[in-house]
Amino acid sequence: MKNFLTLLFLFNLNLAGYAQNASAVDKEKLFDFYQTQRYADAAQYLKSIYGEEVNDFKTLSQIGYCFLMAGNNVEAEKFYSKAYTLQPQNLPILFSLGSINNKRGNTEKAKKYNGEIVQIDRNNFNVYKLLANLYPLPTDSMKLVYLLKANQINPLEGDVAADLAEVHAAYQQYEKAYDVLDIAIKGDSDNLVLQRAKLPITNQLKKYAEVISSGEKLLKDGADAGVIKDVAKAYYYTKKYQKAIDLFKLLGVAAMQNEATLYYTSLSYRALKNYPQAALYTKKTIDEAISPNTSNYY
Repeated sequence: MKNFLTLLFLFNLNLAGYAQNASAVDKEKLFDFYQTQRYADAAQYLKSIYGEEVNDFKTLSQIGYCFLMAGNNVEAEKFYSKAYTLQPQNLPILFSLGSINNKRGNTEKAKKYNGEIVQIDRNNFNVYKLLANLYPLPTDSMKLVYLLKANQINPLEGDVAADLAEVHAAYQQYEKAYDVLDIAIKGDSDNLVLQRAKLPITNQLKKYAEVISSGEKLLKDGADAGVIKDVAKAYYYTKKYQKAIDLFKLLGVAAMQNEATLYYTSLSYRALKNYPQAALYTKKTIDEAISPNTSNYY
């Protein structure tokens, strides 16, 4: 009984100390730090009030947030980690620790914290998106798993749709990639990023009329090299060779041509029976294909 009363006394003393510290905070001064985005000053001020050994969850979270906003990830992780030991299933803390470790290149730790979020909330779109981004290679199976889950929760979100389509395309699953982008574009018809991402996939599916229709609209927004190439290829495959040549030449003017575009230009001239130009572009194709370092290899 005596030991219990001693522990109770110490606990109440600790609460009293925290209450005194809390009452010592100048709220107007702290608010001014927030208003002027002086988060480093706010963090140091709170530390001067509560000290280094603070064990209150709310205070730890507040100081951690200030350091995070100030860009001091080392100090932010220190305070958030203490808060994590007090409430290991707190979603804002887990998100913050995941973000901090991702910024610091600690990918495995970022996966750990985000993975814990999944265990708590299996329908959290943001965490699946974050986890997918922790796998840089489009052929990584876990990237596909997380993108599929995120897209299932919100099929209209553009970033996830574009990333998922890229993964499907890497596996040559062009129909799946097309469908993912098609749904997202229907939800955001003015999203030019999604429309550009869809063009090469549409070309792979030989939907050339759609490539031309969509691509010509995109070209009015700007001469994007990728769009020019895709539309030009669609014109070539629909036997509109002069239009293909005109677009491929735009790449040449901008010094953005490559072996493939030069080759298609050569084929277009040959289809038009303009053999001198076909020969010229065949030579350009060969020159482009030969590395300038070839002599060094020998």
